[in-house]
Amino acid sequence: MPASLLKLRHYVGLVTLLSCLLFGILFVLGMQTFNQIHADIAERLENQADLRLDMMQRDFTRSIQHSLFLYSTPPIAGIVRAAENNGFDPLEKTREALWKNRLQIIFKAYIENNSNIAQIRYIGEADNGRELVRVDQKSGQALVVPEANLQQKGQTAYFEKVRKLHAGQIYISNIDLNREHGKIEQPAWPTYRTGVPVFDDKGAFFGAVIINFYAAPRLQNLMSNLSEDETLFLLNAKGQYLIHPDPSKSFGFEFGDPDTWASDYREMSKTKAGKKILYAIDLHTRQKYFIVRREYRWHNDGNPNHFQLILAEDETAVNRLAIARIAGSSAVAIVFYLILLAFITFYWRLGQKRLIALQARANFDALIRASNDVIVSMDGEGRIETWNSAAQRVFGFPENYMFGKLFVDFIDDDDDRDVAINRLQDLDHAESFSPLNTQMLSYKGNAIDVAIIFSPIRLETGVVTGSAAIVRDIRETKKLQASLEALNVQLSEKNHELERFIYTVSHDLKSPLVTIDGFASNLIDSLKNSIDEKSQHRLRRIRENARELANMLSELLTVSRLMREEFETEACALGELGEHLSHSLELPLQKAGADIRVSNEDLLVPANKRLLIQALQNLLTNAIQYRDLSRPLKIEIGGESLRDEVRVFVRDNGIGIAPENQERILGLFERLNIGEGSGVGLAIVKTIMEKHQGKIDIQSSPGQGSCFTLIFPAKRI
Repeated sequence: MPASLLKLRHYVGLVTLLSCLLFGILFVLGMQTFNQIHADIAERLENQADLRLDMMQRDFTRSIQHSLFLYSTPPIAGIVRAAENNGFDPLEKTREALWKNRLQIIFKAYIENNSNIAQIRYIGEADNGRELVRVDQKSGQALVVPEANLQQKGQTAYFEKVRKLHAGQIYISNIDLNREHGKIEQPAWPTYRTGVPVFDDKGAFFGAVIINFYAAPRLQNLMSNLSEDETLFLLNAKGQYLIHPDPSKSFGFEFGDPDTWASDYREMSKTKAGKKILYAIDLHTRQKYFIVRREYRWHNDGNPNHFQLILAEDETAVNRLAIARIAGSSAVAIVFYLILLAFITFYWRLGQKRLIALQARANFDALIRASNDVIVSMDGEGRIETWNSAAQRVFGFPENYMFGKLFVDFIDDDDDRDVAINRLQDLDHAESFSPLNTQMLSYKGNAIDVAIIFSPIRLETGVVTGSAAIVRDIRETKKLQASLEALNVQLSEKNHELERFIYTVSHDLKSPLVTIDGFASNLIDSLKNSIDEKSQHRLRRIRENARELANMLSELLTVSRLMREEFETEACALGELGEHLSHSLELPLQKAGADIRVSNEDLLVPANKRLLIQALQNLLTNAIQYRDLSRPLKIEIGGESLRDEVRVFVRDNGIGIAPENQERILGLFERLNIGEGSGVGLAIVKTIMEKHQGKIDIQSSPGQGSCFTLIFPAKRI
């Protein structure tokens, strides 16, 4: 027995000695490996940070070059001279308006060739910093802002800073979210500005050339090619986040988020392998990072400004790399490490599982406490076990009043109580039910309108141990619903009254107009030899205006009839529609010299055939009315069938419609200031599409023709 004990002691001693020796070797090897890897990681991060800093410097250098180039263009100085000489530049014999037009052309061409520019402005000092010329980029197009929409920018921070610069100095702003009329533009997008001051011949400040650049592509370039363990932060001079791994924190300061780098991280430094290494600890998660910091500095009017670029790598990932290298150096070390790691991983996962369960429980409890809905849990017999504070607030129950009572006893209506009992009994076979709208009694006996949802409480094994009920107070909802229904009834009645009024007025006015036209005709015939030409002209004008008003009333009656009548839809072949339209409009099409073509003739359109023909006929008439007389009229009718809709279009090469008029011309009696239309044709088309629960889309540009698309819901086939 003692020998056995000795052998056991020797074995234990040998194992202990070998274990200590192994630990010593692994410790020394590990320290050297860790230190070297940390130094290598720091060097790699420095190279990456230098590369990205160089990218920022190149971007800002190009931005400065853009500003200097536009500042040097002749219209900049020409506008200054013209403004000082009552709108006329004596040097170049050019009016200020022409200089502005040339500058608009330059700005527009410059934006079209530089997609990273969002906006170019020439802002004058006069009139509280009134914009003189402004070109914006919208949806990939350079758009000249009309003079009526130019804004006053004299009180903006960037204009005040440019005003303080001397000749030859350039202003570079911080990166922030773009604002229009003092509010963040939605959807929000980041920008930065460059500004060059403009002075007159006497050295007085005249204005500034301001360029807004899209900052998003530059920020995305900084974040490109990062490994999954690398993280990039970009800070402004105040330490606020321009780039953060959590997108919700990027530009959070624009929305009142007070978090900064200094409030979220604590920095420290160590020397490893002869190299000073910076670290940062997340004060919220306690996660540790290797970091490299770089700064990009510039001066505005002598005031320094800068960005801070911080490249970080998770220390956990670096440690994994070091451990992998150590494990690869020795088979014994690998085996020992894997065994040790297995035990550590087992206990860690066991602890993590418990921690996750505790966190889930805490989150669940917090959710229940914070909920505005009443949440109760019940045992298998439906007796209340727990409830949240909302139960006391909604029903006025004392703290322990509900404990042990049957939940269904608080339901006021007997039938609803039976429904609730049945649902609780059926929870074994169903996960949940639709809400039960009923009334429950408060502590004072008042009936409260509620919606109840029941759900089972299951163990991981699937056994149902009880049930839960979510009770929502719907008193305000019911009030709003009743109010909405009353408003809908009123609106429907008003619409019917309006339709009857339009029909009555249009119908009753036609007869007097016919009488006026007839009397005017008789006067012309009976008095043509006894009155002068001027009087005859006035009588003819009376007849023309009477006929025009009668036509308008007829079209108004058409609109009224469309609003009132019911109809059925059918599958209308586009080819047959095109053939019908070609015959019905043969004379006006020939007179206009129109070339009409129908594509996709087999397309089936889910519509009322008579109304669809009328809509297409109005669009063709519109194309004839507003054709471009300098070229032959070409009209194409086509369409396509998509998953949820069918589209039919009428495309022409007419004079086109300016964007600001495209919505207006769909209104009743609205038309362009040319042609002889009554302004009702397109309104009829819009009414027809609304009757089909569809819509009309207009794509047009002045001088480029128009495309009217009728969009029908496919489900109506």
